[in-house]
Amino acid sequence: MAIPSFVDSATLTVAGGNGGHGCAAIHREQITTLGRPGGRHSGTGRPGATGACYRIVRARDGEIRWMHGLGRLEVDASGKPVRMLGTIQDITEHKQIETVLRENQERLRILEERFRVIFEGAMDGILLADPETGKFLMSNPSLNRMLGYESDEILNLGITD
Repeated sequence: MAIPSFVDSATLTVAGGNGGHGCAAIHREQITTLGRPGGRHSGTGRPGATGACYRIVRARDGEIRWMHGLGRLEVDASGKPVRMLGTIQDITEHKQIETVLRENQERLRILEERFRVIFEGAMDGILLADPETGKFLMSNPSLNRMLGYESDEILNLGITD
């Protein structure tokens, strides 16, 4: 894929900012993933519209930041690009939150699996109940054997039964 026209391929700097000099460099791993101006990209669904999430390396401090750009390419009568209108938003915090959320979901999945293995493998009967409603929520196989009930039968009962 060709490097988009708004990127200087020699320095990978984004045009703009600071008197037309680059204010940040597109992260090298992102160059081929950027949408082509004038194409359909990133779910915009509109001809001439482009959208992309990409990383930059900020020139001032070398920090890697995530950006989200949305824009529309304007062309003249012959189809030659005239200008690009749009916005670029720093979504670094959003991406960091997404990462933490994914990590927490994975931790939760692991903890739930550990709980299930212990709960179902315990030799002692275990019965979990909702303290507010008094309804039984879970029973393990050992309790089911001790009481002679199936799980679904126990779950239809409550503390007062």
